[in-house]
Amino acid sequence: MEQKGISGRLMRRLIKSKQLLVNDNPVEKKLKLHDGDRVKILIDDEDYDVEPQPMEIEILYEDRDVLVLNKQPFTIVHPTKNISSMTLSNGVAYYFKSVGLRRKIRLVSRLDRDTSGVIAFAKNSYGHQYLARQMENGTLIKTYIAVVEGVISANNGKIDFSIGPSDNGIRQEVRKDGLPSLTIFEVLDRLEGASLLKLMLMTGRTHQIRVHLAAIGYPIIGDSLYGSESNKIKRQALHASSIEFESPETGERVLVNAPLPSDITDLLYQVKSI
Repeated sequence: MEQKGISGRLMRRLIKSKQLLVNDNPVEKKLKLHDGDRVKILIDDEDYDVEPQPMEIEILYEDRDVLVLNKQPFTIVHPTKNISSMTLSNGVAYYFKSVGLRRKIRLVSRLDRDTSGVIAFAKNSYGHQYLARQMENGTLIKTYIAVVEGVISANNGKIDFSIGPSDNGIRQEVRKDGLPSLTIFEVLDRLEGASLLKLMLMTGRTHQIRVHLAAIGYPIIGDSLYGSESNKIKRQALHASSIEFESPETGERVLVNAPLPSDITDLLYQVKSI
C-alpha cells in the first residue's frame, strides 16, 4: 500500500474506521494483496474548516483528488490571524460546497500574497498525503517565471545558500545556521537592464526565490521586501508557471500550466529584449 502513497499511519486509521475495503470487505488487519484485488478507500464528509465565501476562481485542472487553480496576484491564500475572510481558501470552500463536496481545505503548497500562478489543493487526506510525499522526494515539480533587475551573463546556474528567518519581521535571509536551500535558474531572455528567468525550487523554503535572487545581486523587479519598489509593476514580478505531479488516481504524470498575467507581460513590453 505504501507504493500507492498510503502511509502506515493513514492505513491504520482507515482500518480502525473500517474505511479500507478489499474486494468490498472491510480490512481488519494488514494483509497481502493479490493480483486482481480491488482496493477501495471510503472518505467521509468533513466540516468546512474555513467559511465558504463566493469568489471567482480559475480552475486549471481537477480530478478526484486534486484541484489546481490559477491564483491572481494580491490574493491571500489562507485565513490568518488578521485576515479571516475572502481568501482563496474561502473561495475553494465555496466551490466545494457548490458541487456538494464537504471537505477541509488542504493546501499542497503556498504562494505569497503578491505571487501569481499555479497553486494546488488536495480534495481529501489521501490526495494530500500522496502529493506531500512527492514534494518530499522531489517528484512534484514547480516552475516559476521571474523578471529580475540586471542582466545575468550566465545562461543557467544554481543558487545554493542556506536560508533562515531574520531578526526583523517577516524577512528571511541567507545565514549559515539556516536550512539548506537550492534554486536552479535558466535565463530565458536578456532585456534592457533586466533578465527573464525560469526557476525551479529544489527545496521549499519561505521566500526562497526572492531571497536567493536578491542574495546574488539580481532582486526581482518590484520586490519591495528584498529589493525596491518599481514604477513598472505594483508587485514582485514572480509567477508560478507550472506544476507537474503524479496523479493519485491514475499514477500518470500531470503537467498544468498557468499563463503569464497581464502585469508581467506589460512589464516585459516595457523592458524589451536587448
